[in-house]
This record gives sequence, structure tokens and C-alpha cells, in this order.
Amino acid sequence: MRGILQAVLFMAIALGLYLEHNDWPAVYHHDEPSKVAQLQRDERNLNHPLLLLEVTDAVCRVSGVSRVDDVGIVACGRAVSAFCMAVAIGMLSLAATNRLGLLAGFAVGIVCVLYFRFYEVGHYFKEDTPYLLGVASVLWALTTTKHTAVYMGLAIGIAAASKYAGISLLAVGWLVTTEKRKLIASTVAVITLVHLRLLMIDNPFGVLADSLMREASWLIHGHKGIGSSLPNIGYFWRLIYELGIHGLVLLGLWGLSWKRLSRSDYVVLSYIGVYFVVLLSTRKYSERYLLPVMMIALYYVGLQVAMLVRRVPARFRWGKLGVAVVLFASIVVPWYPWLVSHRNAFGGDSRSGLCQYIAEKMPAAAVIVADAAAEIEAAQRWRGDRASKIEAAEYAPSLGSLEDLRARGVTHVVICYDTYHRFLVDGATVDPSRMEEWTAALKFYRRLKKETPLWCAAPRDPKPLHPGLELYAVPGKL
Repeated sequence: MRGILQAVLFMAIALGLYLEHNDWPAVYHHDEPSKVAQLQRDERNLNHPLLLLEVTDAVCRVSGVSRVDDVGIVACGRAVSAFCMAVAIGMLSLAATNRLGLLAGFAVGIVCVLYFRFYEVGHYFKEDTPYLLGVASVLWALTTTKHTAVYMGLAIGIAAASKYAGISLLAVGWLVTTEKRKLIASTVAVITLVHLRLLMIDNPFGVLADSLMREASWLIHGHKGIGSSLPNIGYFWRLIYELGIHGLVLLGLWGLSWKRLSRSDYVVLSYIGVYFVVLLSTRKYSERYLLPVMMIALYYVGLQVAMLVRRVPARFRWGKLGVAVVLFASIVVPWYPWLVSHRNAFGGDSRSGLCQYIAEKMPAAAVIVADAAAEIEAAQRWRGDRASKIEAAEYAPSLGSLEDLRARGVTHVVICYDTYHRFLVDGATVDPSRMEEWTAALKFYRRLKKETPLWCAAPRDPKPLHPGLELYAVPGKL
């Protein structure tokens, strides 16, 4: 098969990138600790399908990682995630090669390796990467000429066994293949194989129902009852910004080349359109949710690069080379600095700066209240700094008003952008049952933001390492 060596090369490069800077504490990420706990207790909460956890569990067993070794477990989980993301890029490169030749596979590989969001998500012990592997495998299956229904079913099974949203890809498979029995059989086979552990879980359907009900509540009211109207529209515009003018032009040129669009193209693009409309109707938001959209967009960007180069007549050899250089430069020049910035950001940690300030500038008797997401105590333990007197809660205001905190002897407050921004964002929506809590928190954060922080670090990607931290002295006049 053409392009296998090229695809393996891109996989190796991506895997090397995604495995670097992976030694930071799991508690910095709001989802990783629960996954570690599930593996340690040999339990499953079914908030997500089981592919990531089952593969990580197997890797831990093979590599001899003990269940009490939380550092080893998260390292295995991140390695599995990195591998899935790297294989996804290889599959996309192979799909492009099948479609338009080696140049297309090279272009898609370059585009995907440079995309910094893939670099970021490849570092997390999260279900997004096996889900993206499923999406990439679906695109590859669409370019096969034999056993397409079987490969498509296996790809959809991978996506559905990673995230519940993955089952929606069955609509794509259903519309592009006539061998529907093979499609369903392959999909069900993967899902069943991955979920054999359900036979060992007490009341698995009850656990699943609770998980789905909680997820449905968050989709309607926002994460834990606090959301925003049309929240993902902002991430859509960010996606457009990240694609850049050159990316949008390339996508537009592909769209105008309607004679080259296959039935599969129309199905995939229609699926992405419906996917995005459904996403806009929810109150739960994250840039991660748009990663499948970006993956498919990048795939078509790479294809269009190859198509434009191929359209230059062969007799104009230097012209063909010039077009190729210009097109690749339009991708590398703006995107490579973003990738470098993300690599540098993963090599640092905002919490370390805060811990250093606390250790050097603040008295040992200081009493600190903090948003839990700040994870000051974890950072101090990781760094080996002296422990401070810290009281943390999911939202610092839930520990009391500023007046109450000052009366209790609290001297300082640490707030985290990743926590407080949902209260201060325009267009915030609130579950009525949490209105009183939301109002108190809004007052707390607004009052504190009027003060000048003693120390601060702006939020930046990756958010787990740079969540946006601000340290304030409790105001003397309230």
C-alpha cells in the first residue's frame, strides 16, 4: 500500500512530540485524577466508554506498574493517549495518499503534526485522542476499495468505544456503504470486546444511566449548572482564526472544485455541519469538542495543497516546485511558532511561580483560601516547598464571603480563571436551583477583581499548566 512508510514516519515524529513534557502532576488536570482512581480501585464510572481505560489498564499490567503507583498510571495513560493521536495522524496521511498520492499524504501529515491542539490533547490522559483515532480511521476507510464496510465499522467502533458521541459516526457509515450488515457487525464487535468488563460491574446499567443523566443535565444547564448561551460559537471563531486566511482559502478552493467532491465528501461535510449545529445547542463548552471538526478541515486543507500542485502542468517543473513551496510556506510559517509556543508552555508551570512567590514573599503565618483548581498544595508538594495554611473549595466563595473570611483570620485569596470566568462571562446561564450560590460567587469575584493582585499569571494554553492564577490580599475595607 502506497504511503505506509511516510505515514509511519509522521506517526514516529508525532509520538516523539506528544511524549515530551509529560511528568507534571495529574491533579493539574480536572479529569485525570478520576481516571487514575478508577484504575486503582478496579472500578468504572462510565462517564465515558471504556476504550482508553481498558487499554491503559492492559499497558500498566504489561509494564508492571502497580495499582498504588498513581504517577506510573498517569504516565501510562498519557502514553496511550499520545500513541492514539500519533496513529490518527498516520491514518490521515495514509488516507490522503490513497486519495491523491504521496504529495497529499505528505501535506496532510505536515498540517496535522504542526497543529498545536493535536500536540496539546496528545499530552492528556483523556478520551479525545482515541475518539480522534476513530474519526481519522473513518476517513481512511472511505479511501479503501476492499472491505470498506468492515474497516468503517471497526473505525466507528473505536470512536464509539472512546466517547458516546462516536456512535453518531454510524450515520456516515450507513450512508456510504451498501454492506450495512458488515458495518453493524464490525461496529458492535469492537464495542462489545472493549466493554467485557461490564460483566464484572455491579448494576452497570444503573451506573450508565446515572452518568448519562448527569451529562444530559450539563448539556442543558452547563457544567454543574453554570453555562453560557451559544458557548461554543466562540470556539468556532477561534477555529477559524487558527485555520488562518490561507487555510480558509484552501478549504474554499476545495469546495469550489465541486466536480472532485465525491459522495463520501458530501456525507462527511454534512455530518460535520449537523455535529456543529448540535454542539451550538448545548450549554457545555470546550475547545476540545471541535477537534473532530478541525481534524476533517485539516484533512481537506492538505488534500487541496496537493491538488493545486498537481494542477500545474508537468512541463512547468519549476513552476510546480514554486507553487508547492508557497503553499507549504503558507502553512509552516504561521503554524510552526504556535507549536513551538505550546512546547515551551508544557515545559513550564504557572503554579511554580505562585509557589515561589508564596515561599519568598509571604509570611509563614499567612492563611490562604483558594479555588480548588489552583492546586497550590499539590504544586508545593511537587516542588518540595514548605506547606502553607490553605483551605480550598471548588469555588472559593463557597467558603464564605470576603467579610466572613477576614473575620476568620484569612489573609489571602487565590482565584483561578478556569473557575471564576464562568461567573463573569457575558451571557452566563444558571440552573435556577443554583442561583443563590451563583449570585454570592459573582459578588465575591467582582469585589476581589477590583483589587490589585499581589501576583498573577494570565491564562494560556495548555490550561492545566497555566490556568490563570491571581493572588490577592483580603481587602481591608469591604
